[in-house]
Amino acid sequence: MPTAPSNPSRSTSSIWVFLTAGAFLLLPDVVFGLLHPAYMAGISTGNLLMSVLLAFLITFARPRLFGQLLLSFLFLLQATELIHFRYFGVFYSGYEISLMFREFNDTVSAALDMWRYLLAPLFVSCLFFAIAIATHARHHRKGRHIPYLGLVGCIALLTPFAQTLAGKPSQKFQPNISALSMKNGYYAASYFMGRQIRLWTGKAQTLPDYKPYVLAPVETEKPNIVILMGESTSYANMGMFGYARDTTPDLGRYSGQPNFIQARGISSAVSTRVSLSLFYNIVNEPDNPGAIGSMAHSLYRLAKQQGYRTHYITTQYNAGGLTYAMSVKDIDTWKDRKDLSIYPGEHDDRLLLALKDLDLDYHQPNFVTLHMLSAHAPYTDNYPRSGAVYPDTGQGQHDYTVNSYDNSILYTQKLIADIYAYFDALGQPVYIFFVPDHGEAMGQHGRYGHNFVQLDSALVPILVYGSHLAPERMAAMRERLGCLTNHYLVGKEIARLLGYTLENPNEVEDTYYLNGTSAFGEAGFMSYSLKEQRQRYCPP
Repeated sequence: MPTAPSNPSRSTSSIWVFLTAGAFLLLPDVVFGLLHPAYMAGISTGNLLMSVLLAFLITFARPRLFGQLLLSFLFLLQATELIHFRYFGVFYSGYEISLMFREFNDTVSAALDMWRYLLAPLFVSCLFFAIAIATHARHHRKGRHIPYLGLVGCIALLTPFAQTLAGKPSQKFQPNISALSMKNGYYAASYFMGRQIRLWTGKAQTLPDYKPYVLAPVETEKPNIVILMGESTSYANMGMFGYARDTTPDLGRYSGQPNFIQARGISSAVSTRVSLSLFYNIVNEPDNPGAIGSMAHSLYRLAKQQGYRTHYITTQYNAGGLTYAMSVKDIDTWKDRKDLSIYPGEHDDRLLLALKDLDLDYHQPNFVTLHMLSAHAPYTDNYPRSGAVYPDTGQGQHDYTVNSYDNSILYTQKLIADIYAYFDALGQPVYIFFVPDHGEAMGQHGRYGHNFVQLDSALVPILVYGSHLAPERMAAMRERLGCLTNHYLVGKEIARLLGYTLENPNEVEDTYYLNGTSAFGEAGFMSYSLKEQRQRYCPP
């Protein structure tokens, strides 16, 4: 006697829902990355873990409507972020959502004009979503379920929104170029909704509207440009700037040479992510999201427009989050810690090894960033302990902090000198800028570290070495920078080398800003007069 076909087992149904949900969460980013070379989100440990956890929640939570609503919400975020990246080359943040609503007609017009190019990311996201939602509708009620999992999931998912309501700095919610599109979209949406509530209740500042900056072309010889982006480096602990210890024996040999500029500087901000956003986009104002979000005057975009080959190599952790505002689509080579793991050791000397292996043709213009980590706390983690000159064990807190920091400065300056020597041997003209992201207080006024809006944590060395460059070129730049400069003015100098002058109609004469831990001024900022700071910090 024939038997009736049996229904799929509860376990089999759950497996199907889990697999299709996980595929929807992860694979559209992987496929889009194959179609878009500048796209960096895809398979990584963090992205896999997030996909597994969300797929688990979608599979085993009741009621069925919960999973379907979550899938639909994540689809909306994923599809819009992929479309936005396809159009602009970057993920959107909460501020771009706000701008979209303020300029809704322009947004729709632009999308309609470019619809042919936006179909691919939309199709990829729709395909995996359709499979996941259809599988969920068919199998979820037959699968296994975990009581109260939906409630626990809701609480976890609402955490970023709750953090926004609590007034957490905006940098926590800015895009991460290596994170999945749906995660970036979720953080952007959480920040947008939370900030809107804070605005309605009078707990958030209303950001001013600034006039757009104006770029004008100037004649350029398209020299090679290298930016050594330092980490937490204060000139107050550098022997070449008068520090009692000779912490710069290798760099100090360049002092006074006609092709070397040695100036004091003030960073744009006191945290890395904010500082990079402002410096690489040449922004003066501390609360100008439009100038950052558009990336219209990103140094990488300016370089690419002039035909440069562009490269970024870093030993920083969370490089995807730190570089979200660099106009990543304009970077030809992007390497982070995982790419540098092929080299021996774990310190910043790997930057030069990776640069050498690129085997670049410096007869053609190159724009390079080598982003260091060496003076980041804990300092003892970021230099070879065998090279320590000052005792970094068995000390009291102050002595341990200062000694280990000075050891990191010794290591950093030696690496900079090695990079100078490497380019000298190549025989091509190169401007090499050492520009730390921010400074580091070493007990001044009882403070250590950075992240507080005081000049103690913003004092940085600005070093410019002109390898195989005429002394008069360096002399002109030295005159413009003066004995004390800042990130904004250094950015303008680099833009000039790239063939552009940047006019900022919002500038107030001799008024500059130091930002806090939010790229849009919501975590505090201060203004200062450069003339007054030169009188204070420049030697007589």
